[in-house]
Amino acid sequence: MPLFLAKLVPFREYAYAAAAIGLVIFYNVHVHNLEVHYAAAKVAAVNEAVKSASDKLLAAAAENVARLSAQYADNLKQVNDDHAKQLQADADTHAADLKRLRQLAQAAGNGGGGPALGGATAPGSPADSGGSSLIGLGYVSAELAAALHDARDDLGACYAERDSLTGK
Repeated sequence: MPLFLAKLVPFREYAYAAAAIGLVIFYNVHVHNLEVHYAAAKVAAVNEAVKSASDKLLAAAAENVARLSAQYADNLKQVNDDHAKQLQADADTHAADLKRLRQLAQAAGNGGGGPALGGATAPGSPADSGGSSLIGLGYVSAELAAALHDARDDLGACYAERDSLTGK
């Protein structure tokens, strides 16, 4: 009976079917591995392209920052030089104004008043009728000029302090 049963069961067809199923499984696994490797290669290529573009952009941005920083430093140096020249010119003007006011005060005090300074015209009038008011105005002008000069110095110190705090 076992031999009879063996002839009834088609072993050869089962072996062929198992071999065909094995080949289909092998093919599917092989194709899947090829797809995985292909996708990994594409991802690596994209990552490399992104890294390359990112490096180029970062280098260009660093170059632009360096260029703008140098330009800002040059502009700041020019502005500071112009400001220093203006401060020196203001100080010179202030000194010249004070000198001129002192000369006017001395002329009014020593000359007894001439026609330009509004001196006495009548013989009975006092000798220094307008000189003292001119001297008083000269001192007020000198005080105002000194106050303006001090205000400019204070403003320059304020700007310098602001620049030091902001890092400019």
